[in-house]
Parts: sequence; structure tokens; C-alpha cells
Amino acid sequence: DLEKKVLVIQTPNFAKREKSKLYDFVGLLKALGVMTQHSTSKGGFYLGGGSSGTIYGLTSVAAFLAQSMVESIKYDACD
Repeated sequence: DLEKKVLVIQTPNFAKREKSKLYDFVGLLKALGVMTQHSTSKGGFYLGGGSSGTIYGLTSVAAFLAQSMVESIKYDACD
């Protein structure tokens, strides 16, 4: 389950991880929808297309989640 294994926060004493109170799977899907439909000045978010494009799309999602975890999710903070 993505919400229990990926969208988790670190407790202040780093003893365990808990489900985020701010981030959930529905919110992730909404954010991906917005990012794929509305490009920025640096381009859009690529979710892939065709057989090999799917791998690139999944890689994009993994990189987005990794960056989000470093900056926000693990602290349950919103920038």
C-alpha cells in the first residue's frame, strides 16, 4: 500500500514511520493529473507513451516521489 510504505513521515525520534496526515494517494493522483496537463516554463511532466515510454513514465513518477519525500513528505510539511 503506497500510503503505508511510501507516503510516510519520520517520527521526531526516528524510531518509526507513520502514515502522513497531509499526503495521500488521491492527492498524488490529482497532482500528477495537473502536472501532466499543464506544462511549466521548463516543460511538462512525462508519464510515458507506448511500450518503452511507460518505463520512462514510471521513472518520472519515482523521481518525483523521491524528491517529494526529501523535501516535504517525511516531515509532513507543505512548501
